[in-house]
Amino acid sequence: MIKAVALAFSVWTCIGVAVPAASALELAPFKDAEFAYPGFVGDMSNPLDLTIDYNELRDINGRDEVPERRVKRAWVSLAPRKAEKDMAIETGGSVLRTIATGVQDEAAFIVVYLHGQGGNRKQGSNDYTFGGNFNRIRNLAVRNGGLYLTPDFLTFDDKGAAGVSAIIAAFSARSPQAKPRHASPGVPAPHRGR
Repeated sequence: MIKAVALAFSVWTCIGVAVPAASALELAPFKDAEFAYPGFVGDMSNPLDLTIDYNELRDINGRDEVPERRVKRAWVSLAPRKAEKDMAIETGGSVLRTIATGVQDEAAFIVVYLHGQGGNRKQGSNDYTFGGNFNRIRNLAVRNGGLYLTPDFLTFDDKGAAGVSAIIAAFSARSPQAKPRHASPGVPAPHRGR
């Protein structure tokens, strides 16, 4: 079994995590042996600020049939597609889009993927890219009664942050037991290793 906080660390692309209590929720595994990292680097005393011993050649390209484009089929399960919904969320006079995978009401936990510049909501729900990492998060969410969100946002400023916060708030209200912990200057986020 994986501890809930380990979900955030098992895939470096995960930015925000909402869980009831890290020690209270355990996740049934999904391809743990295949996705195992050799270890963490540096101080491991703060579970919200761990550095993974990440190696792109091993952890992404080594899993790919076509480098950076398509993971080998053995690394993925397409079961989460049945629990995926591309949604438009109305909030504050704006319509924001997100892909929601998993339980939309009463989710045990919520994971939010925030894409980088040039990305979009579809990037975090692509089962075949990034060495199957997104597929693993989606499978862990679906198999464990959680919710995985991949929102669009157009700006990387306060306006974009407000849109993402509105999406998180909309889904958090539907799953009050999944207490949000957002990556912010006050709460360190898991990050890629060296």
